[in-house]
Amino acid sequence: MTVNNIGPKIKKIRQERGWTQKQLAELLSFSESLLSYIENGARSFDVKDLHKLAEIFKVPYTYFLDDYNFANFRAEVESGSPQQNYDKVMDDFIKFAKNKLGKK
Repeated sequence: MTVNNIGPKIKKIRQERGWTQKQLAELLSFSESLLSYIENGARSFDVKDLHKLAEIFKVPYTYFLDDYNFANFRAEVESGSPQQNYDKVMDDFIKFAKNKLGKK
């Protein structure tokens, strides 16, 4: 499953850290051109790579999903689309939603 529209967030946090695309691409095991496409919205980002991205930046992976359409995510999962770490994703989403709603 892929996630659209997180490229600008990836670019923003990368630039805030002072990293080049080449540096981040190497950490993600991506080509520099693939990372460029993702950051510019020309390619989607595979959700299975979100945990790795979050670990690299030391942020919760939901940081990248603020604008993500979770209704579509749930529909994809329930329709039988392959989803690695489903329980982890759902647990993180629940934590994310509670934080957004101010319930801790």
